[in-house]
Amino acid sequence: MELFKQRMAVSREVAAYKQEHGLPTLDAGRERALLAKVGSLAGEDLADYTESVFRSIMAASRSYQKQCEGSGSPVYEGIRTALSTTPDLFPQRATVACQGIEGAYSQIACDSIFKSPTILYFDTFDHVFKAVESGMCQYGILPIENSTAGSVNATYDLMTRHNFSIVRSARLKVSHNLLAKAGTGLPDIKEVFSHEQAINQCSAFLSGLKGVKVTVVPNTAVEDGDEDANYFQHITYLNNFNAENGTHLVSVADVHYEPFGIYAGKTASLEELQDGAQIGVPNDPTNGGRALLLLQEQGLITLKEDVGLEPTKLDIAENPHNYEIVEMEAAQLPRSLGSLDIAVINGNYAIEAGYHVADALAHESSDSLAVEKYANIICVAKNNEDSKAVKALVKVLTSDDFKAYLEENYGEDVLPAF
Repeated sequence: MELFKQRMAVSREVAAYKQEHGLPTLDAGRERALLAKVGSLAGEDLADYTESVFRSIMAASRSYQKQCEGSGSPVYEGIRTALSTTPDLFPQRATVACQGIEGAYSQIACDSIFKSPTILYFDTFDHVFKAVESGMCQYGILPIENSTAGSVNATYDLMTRHNFSIVRSARLKVSHNLLAKAGTGLPDIKEVFSHEQAINQCSAFLSGLKGVKVTVVPNTAVEDGDEDANYFQHITYLNNFNAENGTHLVSVADVHYEPFGIYAGKTASLEELQDGAQIGVPNDPTNGGRALLLLQEQGLITLKEDVGLEPTKLDIAENPHNYEIVEMEAAQLPRSLGSLDIAVINGNYAIEAGYHVADALAHESSDSLAVEKYANIICVAKNNEDSKAVKALVKVLTSDDFKAYLEENYGEDVLPAF
């Protein structure tokens, strides 16, 4: 307790210095560096726990500094008087679990609900649920809906597996920024890197950047060592990503396969397609090629012989009904069905949008080449294949229990590949 009192006394002095020199209370970069340092000193087994403890200590110091900076002023005293005469309708102070880091939207939502929260940050949505269930945190903050990208399905999936109550909600304006080097203009941009959720939320803007490649960030995070593994792509996509970006990523296991489907937009069936109908397909080489192969399988087009797994529009040999092949970011296709006649949609994006294989006008057959070549894999950085964490992940995701989970929860939408 004496050490804590000494720290808070130092926090008061720091608050006075920052106020005198016009410095902000929070220095996020310095805090992240300190957390990384204490985590490293604690060792791998205790790093997460140590960082959680120090996050709480620093959050308490910041809160106290803000109080010190405001004390003595008429505004501060007015606020204190108002608070003291107003009954508390919701806890003013609480330990709250948030996913992400300082500055994330979950933290902004937390600050809008609680007056003086102690925030513990976790890597995943699941860990937020578990922190509340275990009693580590009193509350958890998670996103459930986005007006542009729709439901956050990962949260809804976890809701079915955890015991909790929703006690309050907050609505935030989400503003993303496109960052580039000083002096860069929109015409100069050739490629945009971002998280999948942000890409979905900015789909209208990104689709207007002609000739710009959009890259989902998990691969670069694994290559840089920020993440141990990712699990969202197939081997053909990964090989192309390595070739185009000079990365050194490898697959350590096939996990599951999600059939591509053709889904109805303005036209209700394949038989009703008119000449010149617009057909949406993914704009990346591997998924785009896979879509064209499915269109050929359904007799809508004919491709040149020996085109392999990655045909493009230039490889269409016959298109007797002059169908217009509209290429766009794969994640945008479900939301674009209203402006297309039909679209060929990746299984994962179809599921996120609430579609099922049973809804498709046609889908890849279980004995197609796609089952072999397009199974989702566990991707890791080269030379990290034998790490303890990766081996544990592979064991879980190729177990009989996980196979039973896929069959029970996804049926024919997601098929085991092991």
